[in-house]
Order: sequence, then C-alpha cells, then structure tokens
Amino acid sequence: MPLGPEADEEPALPDEIGRREAALAEAPTQPRDAGADAVLHVRFADAVGHEHIVSAMETVQALFRDRPGATRVVLHLPAAGGSGLPLELRRGVAYDAELLADVRRRLGEGVVELTLA
Repeated sequence: MPLGPEADEEPALPDEIGRREAALAEAPTQPRDAGADAVLHVRFADAVGHEHIVSAMETVQALFRDRPGATRVVLHLPAAGGSGLPLELRRGVAYDAELLADVRRRLGEGVVELTLA
C-alpha cells in the first residue's frame, strides 16, 4: 500500500465517463425551486423504443408518487407523427434537485427530459 500523496488519489475516470461528467458540469443548471405556478414537463425520448419508454414511465411515476408536492406535472408521451401527447397527472410533485438526481440515477441520460416552465 503506497504512502504519501498517491494514497489519497482515486483512479482516473474512463474517458467516456469523464467527457460526460465534464459536459454535465458545464450544462445550464436546472432551477432548484419551483414557483407557485410552475409546471414540470416530462418528455420521453421516442428513439429508445416502446418497451423502454413504458419502463421509464413506470419509474418516473413511482418517483413522483413517493414525492408528493405542489408542482403540477405534464407527461408528454411519444406519438406517431412526432408530436407528444400531453397528459397532466392528478397529483403534483415536490420538485427539487434531489428529484432531478433520482431520475438521472434511475434512468440515465437521453431517456427522459424534465423541464420546469
């Protein structure tokens, strides 16, 4: 076991992960708090396939169910022709940075896009 400064260093990230993390660090920051009239728009990527979208929708709904709050939620479901079908959920969600992190952890990048309007 090495002693000295090298003992505290972690191994380098693989190049692909390092590039992705660097891009995320430079990306615009999502708002941390939703205003009183805010609506969370959830758009599912059409390119990931029907089965993956269904699984992603179930995951998102489970996360939202565990985080009830005042922010309205509108799901935009992929449809033939390119225009997403909007579906407003009956219950709101507690929107915060942890919600965004949970969605990203569970689904990864490119499956769902969350925007606050």
